[in-house]
Amino acid sequence: MTSYAPGTIRVWDGAVWRFAPGDWQAPTYESIKDGGSSGLISTTTTCTKSATSIHKGSSFTLTASTTGRNGGNIEFYYFSSSSTWVKFATAAAPPGGGTATISTSPVASTKFYAKFTGSTTHASSSSAETAMVTVQTQKTTTVNFPVGWTQAYNGAGNKISGTGHDGAVHQGYYSGTHGNRKSLLYFNPSFPAGAVVSKVIFDCNAGWAYWSDKAGGVAVVGDFYNQTTKPSSWNTADTVPNRTRKDLTYSSYFEVDITSWAATVITYSSFCGITLGPGPSTNPGYFGYSVDSPAGNFLLRVTYSYWS
Repeated sequence: MTSYAPGTIRVWDGAVWRFAPGDWQAPTYESIKDGGSSGLISTTTTCTKSATSIHKGSSFTLTASTTGRNGGNIEFYYFSSSSTWVKFATAAAPPGGGTATISTSPVASTKFYAKFTGSTTHASSSSAETAMVTVQTQKTTTVNFPVGWTQAYNGAGNKISGTGHDGAVHQGYYSGTHGNRKSLLYFNPSFPAGAVVSKVIFDCNAGWAYWSDKAGGVAVVGDFYNQTTKPSSWNTADTVPNRTRKDLTYSSYFEVDITSWAATVITYSSFCGITLGPGPSTNPGYFGYSVDSPAGNFLLRVTYSYWS
């Protein structure tokens, strides 16, 4: 088991290739497949072993499924800075198959493997097999997710429809005609498995047309769920308005940092988008609306880390 993980930097010391100093890559979730009698990774044998949450610099847990086994041990090794395999944990395999779990302190390595020993029942004639854990590196990226559709509602929760200002995004109270207005802005963000979101910005890019106060207004931002198409009326049960308020100067551009709550909920499968309004009162400082065709003028700018 001397092959190097993909992407690992190595230096030639005159005799062998070794890891470059400090060149540690952080491992992540991968399946460990039974090695079979040849000792190579195979997907055809009945025993599979899976490692979860292996990260450099933090404690982690390894869970091994022992289907098709009857007793024995699972040994876990890491590849050390001196280019040797070091056993750092052993878990007993439950008789008759089952799950064995070990928790361990941080291990600074880019390669791991699991070795099953002492098997007495298995399709393979071998009693000791090994398998590599593929190591991945962590990456960080920022993605702009555009709004898919928008819909404004009046104070009674009915659609505001029509042309001109009636087709815009509305927020707040102007008169009794529409009451305290509010809007849904649908987004459909997607992330790689295991992504961790670190920043979420709600961005109006040259899309705002009017604030009642010529000095500016107050954005009242929340979120909504389970509504991928425009609902015919405002659904109180699936909306969480007024999570964040931000004072804004009069401009067609604005940004609102909603990381404190959106970093978690934006990854939910039920998350659908952002609410603007209603105003928390009928104060005219909350009233404003977007340009008439706003769909291209709003986005969610999301920064997240993932393993690849």
